[in-house]
Amino acid sequence: MKLDQHISELLYRYDCVVVPDFGGFLANYQPAKINSRTNVFTPPGKKLSFNRNLSGNDGLLASHIVQQYGVSYNEALGSINDCVNEYQRELNSGKRVLIEKVGVLYQDENKNILFEPVSSVNYLSDSFGLEKFHVSPTTEEETIIPIQKTKIRRIHPGRVAAAIAIPFFFIGSAFLFQNRIDENYAQVQFSNLGFNKVESIYSTRNEVELKSTELEENIAFDAIVDKASTRSFAPIPEVIVNENWFIVGGCFSEESNARSFIKKLQKQGYPAKKIEHYKKLHAVAYKGFSDESDAREFLAQVKQDENVSAWLLKK
Repeated sequence: MKLDQHISELLYRYDCVVVPDFGGFLANYQPAKINSRTNVFTPPGKKLSFNRNLSGNDGLLASHIVQQYGVSYNEALGSINDCVNEYQRELNSGKRVLIEKVGVLYQDENKNILFEPVSSVNYLSDSFGLEKFHVSPTTEEETIIPIQKTKIRRIHPGRVAAAIAIPFFFIGSAFLFQNRIDENYAQVQFSNLGFNKVESIYSTRNEVELKSTELEENIAFDAIVDKASTRSFAPIPEVIVNENWFIVGGCFSEESNARSFIKKLQKQGYPAKKIEHYKKLHAVAYKGFSDESDAREFLAQVKQDENVSAWLLKK
């Protein structure tokens, strides 16, 4: 059995496919671009890379082989191990390992594994059917608009000053005239009543009355404080939930892809969440549990109804 086909199929659905004890293949989103020199337009896609440090078994590749061939999980791991040993022998002998539709692996002088991805396969499902194409640049025609010279009429500075001053003059005159009318009208009213000045009348409180009122307010406030202090409040219990078991539905190198997957699961009714710092990836879980038996029961249900590639993670 060759792993090429299985790795390629999983890269269409996941951003990371780990080959246990060998390394992980990553698919990072690349936006559409145009080559200004060759005028070639490239649709959006995923750029493949290889990380030797991602060698821990996340169960994705083995579960996929179990589904395809109907073998046991241990048999799937054994087949993967045989392929990995074959890859290592070819690399150590100086040969180049071809992963069909994925890329080529080889070693440099320092025994570091290098990777050359293929450019003929686009693993972004949203760009299915889109291909590269050549665009023809367009040229803009220059339109010259003739400028007609117009004669500018000059205004004498004295006319400008007069136009500004005249409105202010009329406004000031109207304001002074209105003030004089108001003063005369007020004097006529006061003279008819027999006095010229209005005096304000204030009511004052006796000093003894003020002290008595203040004493009554203090006594009432002290009574309220004493009554409130005699009350006893029951402590609010704090509920602590420890979730150590998680049903993982996928691992992503891009956080935006993880958020999209979480929204998808939440629309389906799952309390999905993200598990931070899992092998430098963003792991998304269907649900978390504090009991292992409940987690395994939920995992069996998810594999049967939703995702056969789901697996159990203990934190």
